[in-house]
Parts: sequence; structure tokens; C-alpha cells
Amino acid sequence: MQIMKYQSIKRNLSIIAIFITLTNCSQDYTDGRYQVFNKENSLYSYLDENNEEQVTQLKFSEGLAAVKLHAIDARGYINKEGEIILKPNVDKVYNFSEGIACVEVDFKLGYINKNGEYIVKPKFEGFPHKYNNGMALVSINNLYGFIDKKGEYVVDPMLNYGLSFQENVARVVDTTSFLFSYIDEKGKTIIKPQFEKAGNFTNGFAAVSIDEDLFGFINKKGRMVIKPQFEQVGDFIGELAPVRIDDQGGYINKQGNITIPLKYESVANFEDDLARVKINDKWGVINTNGEFVIQPKFDRLYPFQDGIARMVMNRKYGYINKKGEIIIDPVFISAEDFAIGVAYVEDDKHIGYIDRKGKFVYQKIKN
Repeated sequence: MQIMKYQSIKRNLSIIAIFITLTNCSQDYTDGRYQVFNKENSLYSYLDENNEEQVTQLKFSEGLAAVKLHAIDARGYINKEGEIILKPNVDKVYNFSEGIACVEVDFKLGYINKNGEYIVKPKFEGFPHKYNNGMALVSINNLYGFIDKKGEYVVDPMLNYGLSFQENVARVVDTTSFLFSYIDEKGKTIIKPQFEKAGNFTNGFAAVSIDEDLFGFINKKGRMVIKPQFEQVGDFIGELAPVRIDDQGGYINKQGNITIPLKYESVANFEDDLARVKINDKWGVINTNGEFVIQPKFDRLYPFQDGIARMVMNRKYGYINKKGEIIIDPVFISAEDFAIGVAYVEDDKHIGYIDRKGKFVYQKIKN
């Protein structure tokens, strides 16, 4: 009984400490400023539109995070101290990549540098794309192209569809045939339009479909190295790729040979030589030999993040390690993956962030 009483007091003190921390910071929320709540886990507090203090995890890129400045209904960028570094007069902001960020004004997209100067004034449509290898995918008048860091076209907007470069190659849709092709970073077509469906290159292989909705794999010369025969495919992460035939999933190697039998209800890409599979309506994890390293016993199982995977048992969320050990009991009605040492969760009474031991580093009583 004494131990339980001590734990209860300790928990209450923790809640009081959180309240005091937020309250003491409230005087520094000027102009939408954020306050560091827990820098190690990238947790920051702010005042929302109702002048209530909230805590959220921010995603930093190149030392800055794109945020909404709630107190003044604006958008901007803060550093890891919570200080407002840049406050462009725009409607939306997105994180920096290669020193350039996409911004939105009146539903048009443009790009700025870290001084807040426009590289390209807002004129593009569609979804924001970050810079990758010195180029960004843009859309105008329903056609796609690529611009460089000066805002000049590397590939003129003449494509029906395009995706960012991966392994120095981008898949695009031809405006005449409406078939997928591949271009290099100079905009030159290296694999002619011929595919009804196509994926990005991963480890030198790309999944494609010519007809009949069956997938095979090509190399970067456009040669079909694994003939179309699969209903669904994933990516070659390492030496193996997931495939499906007749609603049964398994894995093939780069020669197209089935190395892990087609017997699973669902299969995922390998990550660090481990793959999530579903059999008999339960999820587990296998190695590259097809051996279970985590037995199938979970109703749902999500990818590992920082060595921890979110799972569901009996409609409640919990977490396991790569040994399959339950490290945080399934007690949450909602949960997200771990990122930077914490995960956002919701139980019957609280919402907040927990650490890798399942302890709340921040919690708030639900309304």
C-alpha cells in the first residue's frame, strides 16, 4: 500500500511539474513564439487560437521547423530554441530542403531561400514538392516539369504526370501516349513510354506493368529482367521483394525466383532484413530465410521505428521490440509510431506523449 501511495504522489507531482513549466513559459509566447518543452524529443509548447497552451512534436529540417504562429494567425519558421527566424507573408509553409522551402499564397506554390527571398514567386499548382538533388517537381496548367535552384526549368512543364527523382531517375507520363516512361536528371528520356503502371527505382529495379495488370521488373536500361507475372509487388529492399499471385504473398530474389513461399495473406517490404507478414489473420515478422522471428499473434503490426513497432491486440495499441517482446502494454485506444524517442498516444482518460518505457513525458486530461 505504501508503494502505491508513493507512485500516486509521484504521478501527481509529475503533472504539477508540467503545469508549472507551461505556466512559467506563457509570458514568452509573444507573436506566436514556441517554447521548448523537451528539446531531446523535439516537443514544444505554444498558445492555440483559444489562448490555451498545447504541446506538440515538431519536425525540423536543416535546423528549422515550419509552423503555424497561432497567436497572430500567421506562418513561419522557428529554430530549436523556439525563436521565430523567418515569417514570410504567406498562407502555408513547408520544411526546408537543400536550403529552399516551398510556400503557398492564394493556392499557388512558390519557393523561398532562408533569407525569405523568393527564388520563384508563387505560380505553381498541385502538391508541394521539396528539392532533391538540386531539382524540384512542379506543376503548371496541369502539366509537370522540373526546376533548378535558380527557379529555371530543367525539364519544361510538358508531362502529364511526374514524380521526384530517385536513384537519379524519375518516372513520368508521356503527354501523347499517356504511358509511363523514365527520364534522367537532364530531362532526357532513357526508357521510352511503354508502361501502363510503373514504380520508382529501388536498388536498380523498378516494378512495371505493360498490360493485363501483371507486374514485372526492369533495370535502368529498360530491359525486363523479371517478366510480368505478379498481381502485386513491392520494392527490392536488399535482395528480396514481396509479390502476390492468386491472393497469396511471398518473396522473390533479383533473378525472379521465389525464395520465400507464396503462402501469406499480406506481405510488406523487408527492412533491416526483417519483414512483416500476415497469416491466419495475424501479423508476425520473418527474416530473409522465411523464418518467424516474431510469431504471428498481432491483429495489426506497423513498421519498426527506432527499434520499436506499434501493434494492436484486442483493439488496443501497444508496442514491441525487434525480439517480439511487448515493451508497452496494449492499453491505448489510439497511438502513433515512435519518433525522436516519444510517441503520441490516447487512453481512456489522457492524451499525450510517452517515452520508450511507456511513461508519459507529457499528458493532458481529455475533455
